[in-house]
Amino acid sequence: MQIIESTFGEAHKVDREAGVIYGVKILGAKSRNGRTYSAKAMKEAVGLYEGKQVHIDHPDKKNAAQERSVRDHIGQFRNVRFEEYRMALVGDFHYLKSHPESDAIAERAERMPDTFGMSHVADGDCVRNGSEVVVESIKSVLSVDIVTDPATNTSLFESFEEQTMPVTKTVKQLLESKVRATPHYELLFEMEDQAMVAEDMPVEVADESSPEDQIKAGLLAAINKKVAEATPEELKKVLKIFGLQDS
Repeated sequence: MQIIESTFGEAHKVDREAGVIYGVKILGAKSRNGRTYSAKAMKEAVGLYEGKQVHIDHPDKKNAAQERSVRDHIGQFRNVRFEEYRMALVGDFHYLKSHPESDAIAERAERMPDTFGMSHVADGDCVRNGSEVVVESIKSVLSVDIVTDPATNTSLFESFEEQTMPVTKTVKQLLESKVRATPHYELLFEMEDQAMVAEDMPVEVADESSPEDQIKAGLLAAINKKVAEATPEELKKVLKIFGLQDS
């Protein structure tokens, strides 16, 4: 599974002369996205982050493993360690003092550490335990980036954002979302209203996809199910809803 996480926390020391921000929190045990990272997973990931290059801003999310421009490269992590008392991966961020963004990054770390942090794209193994997703291992780290949109914690020192973990919702739950007056919503609503799809029909959606994307997934699932089961007369009704049949 590919995982993206952003991490934020307090700066322990900024040494502008050496070009180092010490004690940067790379990964914490708890995520606001509902994930928990095991101590074992974090301990075993230390070597994956040691010497890892750090870039400015996210890569293209559709191609997270793409080669990054040298202009994006701003530094690397050294002395990465697992601090058990904090339940976190921590490292010292060595940055290029000549990089155009370095002074701004150092000042942010000193004065506004809650306005940016580290975001990671990694491959790992996850399991679902009730409503909680547990990351049991991190297999590889594809990218580490400095971003201004923290996804999990509160400042420069922690963040992962799961992209593909599915959850199951019913058609009724999808129609109760805040997405209204959109073509996909109205089509799904009409199918349910005309009893072409049961309101308790389960639909598998990506956990962190947008409400609109979840509605689209629900509509596609409803169409596929109805077409597979429909009699010729019922199929005509479905086509009529989509404007493909006059009567």
